[in-house]
Order: sequence, then structure tokens, then C-alpha cells
Amino acid sequence: LDAFRQYSGRNPWRPTRGSPLRARQAELARESGPLGQWERTTATIAGDSAQVLLIASCEYLRGASALLNANCETFALVPVIRAAVEALGRVGWILDPTTLSAREFAARVKLLWLDDFRQVRTSMTSNADAKTARTSQQGAEESIHTGFFPAEIVQPEANSDGFIPMPTVSGQTVPSLRATVRYLEDPSGGSPNYGKLYDVLSTLSHPTLTPILQVLRASPDEAIETTIAFTRLLVGGATVGLINMWMLTAGFFGMPLIDAASLSHPFGDPQTDSRPQ
Repeated sequence: LDAFRQYSGRNPWRPTRGSPLRARQAELARESGPLGQWERTTATIAGDSAQVLLIASCEYLRGASALLNANCETFALVPVIRAAVEALGRVGWILDPTTLSAREFAARVKLLWLDDFRQVRTSMTSNADAKTARTSQQGAEESIHTGFFPAEIVQPEANSDGFIPMPTVSGQTVPSLRATVRYLEDPSGGSPNYGKLYDVLSTLSHPTLTPILQVLRASPDEAIETTIAFTRLLVGGATVGLINMWMLTAGFFGMPLIDAASLSHPFGDPQTDSRPQ
């Protein structure tokens, strides 16, 4: 976390010449929709969104660090680790390094913000804030319908409760949070199983009695062993995810990359340490 802060201080988050972000801008400028040629700004919005989500993830992980220092090594960690990996998963989704067309890329960015405004709208408590959120949501919807041709947009019907699902745009739709965190995995291998990690986070962030009882009924030795393994899984997985998405975002901006091995091991050296650091 300190390394990320120092890196951001030394390297302003601005796209360099020849960066993937600049290449995306050029691709977007060659596309068009019902109202004519597209603007380049969607690529900038993607990069800025990723940076904001990285910062939020770091704050969540600082909270996890504070909990560990207070010897809160099991259930209290779950909500902040879950929030961190969900945010990081969104970074991986919008900056997916696999081959995406310019239209698919733009669709993901616009869907990200439409989903954001829809979520915010449901949490507003005052009429003024709700109106602002509704206006933002309408603007995001209009941006999709004016940027993409009708044949590219599939809008599901409202369900029996009146809820209108998110649309599919240019073949893209907002994935579930579990599916999103899979974008944290390194295709070459060596990363934690983030699908499994998210299953653990999901189970333990709900009132499920079985895992709680397993911890409470464990013998002292079993409790120590379980806590170490649990902490390695959660904190280690989230930290590796942060490093992966940090490098993905830095690469998108064309910023210098760092050797992940130069960072201190995020959860102790499993070969030599008996306790996570």
C-alpha cells in the first residue's frame, strides 16, 4: 500500500504517447453511432475510473491492515476484503487485456457507469439526492442509446416486481460480482483462485452459522492454524489482486511497471513464516 502511494506520487496518472489508452482513443474516434462520430473521451473515463477504484481498494486494504493489528483476524476482515476485491474486479473488467473491439470496450465503460448510477439511486435518502441520481442514470441511458445503434442494444423486459434489468450493449453486459473478480486471475497461472475466494467472502459476509461454529468450536491449535490459513487466503488474495490491477492500469496509461517481486510479500513467505506479516 505504501509502495502504491509512492508510485502514484512519482508517476502522475496521465496517458503517455503510444499508450494503450491513446490507442483506444484513436480507435474510438473511428467509430460512429446514431448521432455521428464518437468522441475519444470514453478511453479517458475508463482510465480514470480504474484509478479511482484502485484508490478505493487501497483504502479498504488499509482497513484490513488496521483490523489485523487489532488482532481481528477472521470475520471482521471479510467485509473490507470483499469490498476491495469487488472494486478490483471492476478494474479488470473494464481494462480487460484480452482483445476487445472499440465498441465492446466503450459498451463496458458506459455500462459500468449506468450500473453505478442505478446502484446510487437506490441508496439515496433525500428527494434532492434521488432526483440527482435519477438525472445521472437518465444521462447514462441516453449516452448508450445515442452512441450505439438499436440493433446493438438488448433491453430485457421488466420482471414481475417492476425491476428493469441492465441492458446488453454490443454483446456486453455487467457480470455478476463473482464473475467480475475472476478478472483478477493471471491467465498464465500463479494467482489465487478468485472464484473460490469470493465464495468464501460471500458465505462469511452473510449470517451463515456453520463457518462461525467451526471457528468457535476449534481447539486452540486448530484455531491458530485456521486463522493463519484464512488470513493468507483473504489478505494474500486481495493484495495479489491489487498488484495485478495496479500493473494493468499502469500499463493502460503507458506508465512504468514495477517488478512485483520487489514488493514485500503481502502475506508472509509461506515457506518460512509461521504468521502472516
